[in-house]
Amino acid sequence: ILPVNASVTKAKLLNIYSDGMLFKQSSEGVICGSAEPDSKIKLDLYDQSGSLAETSETFTGKDGKFSISFDTPAGSFNEYKICFFEDGKLFDTLDNIVFGELWLASGQSNMQYPLGQSKTGLQMYNEQRKLSHWLRVLLVPAYPEYKNSTSLVPLNPQEDISDAVWVSGEDSSIYGMSAVAYFFAEQLMNEINMPVGILNSSLGGSTIVSWLSRETIDNNQEIKDYLFEREEYITKESWKEDS
Repeated sequence: ILPVNASVTKAKLLNIYSDGMLFKQSSEGVICGSAEPDSKIKLDLYDQSGSLAETSETFTGKDGKFSISFDTPAGSFNEYKICFFEDGKLFDTLDNIVFGELWLASGQSNMQYPLGQSKTGLQMYNEQRKLSHWLRVLLVPAYPEYKNSTSLVPLNPQEDISDAVWVSGEDSSIYGMSAVAYFFAEQLMNEINMPVGILNSSLGGSTIVSWLSRETIDNNQEIKDYLFEREEYITKESWKEDS
């Protein structure tokens, strides 16, 4: 019998985890959040029949943060439920979870260009066509809120994105996703016969340098010199404060 009601607790998952999301199949699923320091966090994965398919445990650190991992099942057109416990008390559930192939769609304006503005996408939108229930997309806003501020403060990618949201193809907001990513996902689903997830995160007009990792920049003297000359190199220590 699956637990239904969550207990009153400070424990919580990061916002990027929600009902209807997709995890990469046949790999390690990782879920992060916060709770009371030194508390035991338990994860139970239930299949469609309500049978326990996977379980995992971890402990929060002194800072109250936790990261719990589990083995994800093979991709299929089945929906699962994940329950989370802090010291034996249920504090959250994720419903309608699917497992399949997960891709990152990132880049500039060509990638950000929305499905609803493409010729085919506009026609589908005007017909109020619902797309596949098995397409799952994390819509990351071009200008996410950052620590209760809407100003363009540099983001630390390891922190939560408060206004990102998971949607399925049946949600009308799907027409705001990348057109390139949608047609890619549609074709891929037909080829591999399993759900496909897209992490939809792009910003038109952004520079190519902004998509490079710090390690890539620091290990390429030509790029690093170029940024120094333009006074655009930002140290790791000053990343959050630099204007």
